[in-house]
Amino acid sequence: MSDLISAASLSELPEMLTELGADADDFLRRMGIDRRVVGAQDRYVPFSTSAGAEFHPTRVTFEHPQIAERDVYVKYFGCPVEFEAARSSMVFPRALMERRLGRRDRLAHDLALRFMAGTDRETAFVDAAADMINRSMPVGRANVAQVSELLLVHPRALQRRLQAAGTSFEELFDQVRRDTADGLLANPDVPMSTVSRQLGYSEQSSLTRSCRRWFGVTPGRRRHALLTRRLGDWD
Repeated sequence: MSDLISAASLSELPEMLTELGADADDFLRRMGIDRRVVGAQDRYVPFSTSAGAEFHPTRVTFEHPQIAERDVYVKYFGCPVEFEAARSSMVFPRALMERRLGRRDRLAHDLALRFMAGTDRETAFVDAAADMINRSMPVGRANVAQVSELLLVHPRALQRRLQAAGTSFEELFDQVRRDTADGLLANPDVPMSTVSRQLGYSEQSSLTRSCRRWFGVTPGRRRHALLTRRLGDWD
């Protein structure tokens, strides 16, 4: 069974591979992934399991409504598909899940363990959504439709997952914008026009209004405060 995943979701993979003492280029090549597109927002890469062609589910359920002809889903998954279910899931035969892999990849196994030990499912999803928002802001496309497309989930599923994690798209967007603004304002070499553009604002007046709401001061005063604090840390 094969699938396409967003190349942006693999942005940290090369660094993780290097930390594990692996050759990132060799691993990506073996997985059929072009190193040049890793991290790109508008590219997708193939992902294949190592369990063989017979590795496919007996039933698939989606939380979201049907958004294409049912035959498209059935042809792809090779099994019955349900929509507007209580949860999104893929059901596999127990015997298949207990079968030993004919070709084991210890590095892939270590990567999976590292990921599962480092964060819980909802936190990982929120972090991924925040990253997509940050990447989409400069081009003015940090909206529910765009971010859900980059994460390969339905917009309603995106909202539900964020709500389950105790936040919302609007709250997360505002948090990402504020944190990004602070990072850019802390660098005196970044012009205010660039700060505005990176945050997705078409006018600098929008940045001023946001800074007053976030920090109670103008962008210039916030920059001065951040730089003063930095100088104090150096003393």
